[in-house]
Amino acid sequence: MRRARFRCGGYTLVELLVVTGLSALLMVAMLQAYLSGKSVLRWQSASARLDVDGLRALEILTRDIRMSGFFGGAEAARIVVPDDAPDCGDRRRWALAPAQLGHIRAGRHPAADNHFGCLPLAALDDRSDIMAIKRVAGGPSWGPGSEWHGRRPEATQWYLGVDEYARGRFLWVGDGVPQSPGDVDRVSYWAFRARIYYIRRYSVHPGERIPTLCVERLMGRGLRSECLVDGVEGMRFEFALDADGDGLADTLTDAPAEADLANITHVMVYLLLRSLESPGAVQGPAEIRLGPGAVPVTDDGLLRRSFSATVPVMNRPGGV
Repeated sequence: MRRARFRCGGYTLVELLVVTGLSALLMVAMLQAYLSGKSVLRWQSASARLDVDGLRALEILTRDIRMSGFFGGAEAARIVVPDDAPDCGDRRRWALAPAQLGHIRAGRHPAADNHFGCLPLAALDDRSDIMAIKRVAGGPSWGPGSEWHGRRPEATQWYLGVDEYARGRFLWVGDGVPQSPGDVDRVSYWAFRARIYYIRRYSVHPGERIPTLCVERLMGRGLRSECLVDGVEGMRFEFALDADGDGLADTLTDAPAEADLANITHVMVYLLLRSLESPGAVQGPAEIRLGPGAVPVTDDGLLRRSFSATVPVMNRPGGV
């Protein structure tokens, strides 16, 4: 009588070692592909955010520069500035003075010549320029050519009233601004805007060290700071000047004299933005050319990108 033989199937030790090694290699390859994809995604996300923030900062500045010196048809010399107009440091009634542009070049501190003393001087990044712009809104709030639609004056807004003789007078809510369409008599009322753009060393808290584009804006009875775009590390300007009055630019300068501000035809805007976090191993130059000069940068692994635009100055003359 034969006894049945049963052979137990399985893997040998060598087979197990081979399978284990191949699995490990496959897992390492998959992990490397995941980490590489994650790094690429982080870089693409940082790059996309730089583009969005850079274009947004450019749009803010170019819109204001293009309309600088527009006072609703009033002549600057015929605008009456009230005694209670907000000051800016030692500059009395600066916020409502009908000037067009003001500029401080990088490296010059505002306190040195009492310019823009209302800014947070200790937080300023002196590697960047400072630009002041004054204008009214693109259309009248009330008056000839405007639509009423039941709107009321804003509680924190100065208005420039312009009559048919190109005369202007600043008004505060409750101090002569019309409350209904019937009160408007050949005078158009325009919301007035005075803004100083600068780079602050931090966004919210000083310890962050995130450079930010901020603005000191006319708000109510004073000037208030507001930060607009994080990651703006540098801001420079160049000015095309028409010295002989023929309407064509003759010279280009990054430090116009006060008398030259009335002769500006175009403003070149240069911005340098950096990512808020490192997207990976990014090596860059020790300095980046930004318009008329170079901005030194540290080897911190952050992604950086420059933006520029040329803006025509539509309303001349004027100057701070």
